[in-house]
Amino acid sequence: MRYKKQWRSSVIHICVLFFLISALAACGRQDSRTEDQLSSDHSSAEMAADLSQEVSEISASGEDQTEKSDKIQIGFVVKENSRDYWIRMKEAAEQYCTENGAELIYLAGTEDAVAAEQIAEVDQLIKDKVDAICISPVSDEMLFAALKRAGDAGIPVFTIDTDTAFTGRAAYIGTDNYAAARAGAVYAAGQIGNGGTAVILRGTLGDSVHDDRAEGIADGLTEQGITIVRTLCTMPADAGDDVVKLLQMYPDLDLLITTEDEITLAAWKRVLAVGNTGVRLYGFDGTEEIAALTEEDSQVLGTTAQDPEAIGIRAVETVLGYLENGNLKDTIIEIPYEIITPENAAEYIKQLPKDSDGEQDYN
Repeated sequence: MRYKKQWRSSVIHICVLFFLISALAACGRQDSRTEDQLSSDHSSAEMAADLSQEVSEISASGEDQTEKSDKIQIGFVVKENSRDYWIRMKEAAEQYCTENGAELIYLAGTEDAVAAEQIAEVDQLIKDKVDAICISPVSDEMLFAALKRAGDAGIPVFTIDTDTAFTGRAAYIGTDNYAAARAGAVYAAGQIGNGGTAVILRGTLGDSVHDDRAEGIADGLTEQGITIVRTLCTMPADAGDDVVKLLQMYPDLDLLITTEDEITLAAWKRVLAVGNTGVRLYGFDGTEEIAALTEEDSQVLGTTAQDPEAIGIRAVETVLGYLENGNLKDTIIEIPYEIITPENAAEYIKQLPKDSDGEQDYN
């Protein structure tokens, strides 16, 4: 797709910025560090804006857009392209666009999201004069300036899955991450019982999704009489090693609860390897793997499931309605979540999308 090729020619020139931004936005995990300690590593708003502007200037030096399509063009920028969640959202949005005579310009990183990539993608979409942009920002602070540039260019911005503090955004379409995480934590706490102990394993600091989920989990557990002994920022690749150390520190721990199922899966594998049969796990995302473990393994209590297809469809539907009418009934469009438990896991898995061979459509 021409959009991807145009901005990729500039990416090699901003590799240094990738490292700088990653250092500012990533967890910077050290085994003994808590969430509060980690937060001191993050950039100021001024630094983020400077980096965003520099990427914008580099992106602006690229090739001009070829002839614009007659169709309504919607830029659709997500965090990365390897997880099934984003693929399902993309496919649903693409189908809805096709059925309604629009074109989806889908842009995503190939691995873990990098803010510099999203900034370059947004700036290319601005340059190409798309009709609207839907985006799941990897870092609200770092993407703020780029989103403002889109708004200043007259391109309406819609956030999907992850909201923004940018007051010019037209609408947010996605899950209420705080409420969903709190509900999941209340359920998990009920299985543990009053007086239990828990560790929260959360994703990247500065990503508002994980911030909201961690807050919701903490509130839900506390309300139900669960003591939170640690909140640790981790990544799926590091979660296994972190869990081993945590279980050494808290051998009688009752619950490991996470803000994303890739962390849940990594934690479960290491719990299984060390033979700890006392700790329970609860996740967030509703992946097939964790849903299946919820059905099969009593140590996995469940997961909170989002609906990426509904988010993709409602996002395009909302954009097209706005472009046609110039107004919105709602600026926050909440997509329902579901608590997956041993009782409903099998039915939930049956309803997941399947590929042409009848297999579950997961990587």
